[in-house]
Amino acid sequence: MAFTITKFDSKHPIASTGDLIEITSRRCSDKVSPLTKVGERFVVLSCSYMNNANKTIQIVVRHPKRKKAELRINADRFDWKLITIDELKEENFKKECAADTQKLIDNFTFEEHMQMSFVPMIITHIVWHYADMVLAQAAANRIIMFKKAGREVKYVKQSYEEECRKDLDYNHWKSIGEETNRFLQECSYHFEILWFSVNKAFKKTMPEYPYSEMRTNAIIAILLIRFLDEHNKAMDKLIAEKMGCAKNSIRNQWTDKLYTLMEAYAGELGKFDYQDKDILLCMSVFQNNINKIQFNIVND
Repeated sequence: MAFTITKFDSKHPIASTGDLIEITSRRCSDKVSPLTKVGERFVVLSCSYMNNANKTIQIVVRHPKRKKAELRINADRFDWKLITIDELKEENFKKECAADTQKLIDNFTFEEHMQMSFVPMIITHIVWHYADMVLAQAAANRIIMFKKAGREVKYVKQSYEEECRKDLDYNHWKSIGEETNRFLQECSYHFEILWFSVNKAFKKTMPEYPYSEMRTNAIIAILLIRFLDEHNKAMDKLIAEKMGCAKNSIRNQWTDKLYTLMEAYAGELGKFDYQDKDILLCMSVFQNNINKIQFNIVND
């Protein structure tokens, strides 16, 4: 006979038919209900009060080994919790990620791992390096029309960093910054050549636009975001070749937003020739240097 359940108990939440519960602790001998182990999960058939003086909550669950049999779990002996659909989805997602991560560990070299995991972050750091210069030059020239855009760029950067810090501790985040600065210093000559090549192409095709230095840095940020996209596509191709399945990397929504903002700073870019031979040469040198980068990874 089932009873109407009215009281609330956080250690013994009310369950409905079809719910999934997990045993969290036991207060009886292991010899009592040996199948009802801590950590075990059961599908609920019914939930009611026992017909005793204390009206103890009792859950009837499906037997884990015999199809037509039942187990009775009562609140005097066990504690449990409800497992929600969202929790199950999250668990499955984590299992899939863990499985994919293990496959990546098994099938790729250290250098390939660095190219997939750390190089995109270093490229993104370099993008922000140029975006910061754009903001500084706009502020120095007191360009009122970019005041709102400047606030948006700062917000996007803050949001991006907050998202990264969810996955990286302080030391690893600091290491990415240090590797970026080291790369910028080692390749300073080539970045300088890239800057002058872009600046020359900008002045040639858009001579009527003022603030050429600021706009040059904005265009370089755009070029590097394009380069980041191409790098990620190459990594997707590598993964598909080694894993036997195609799986596109997740797009960085923050660099997508920054791309649009940098376009606003650069001006009417329909006139700009991204295929200028000097620019293409500089980007190929940049690609070569990225492939040769050496990492000093922080160990926990």
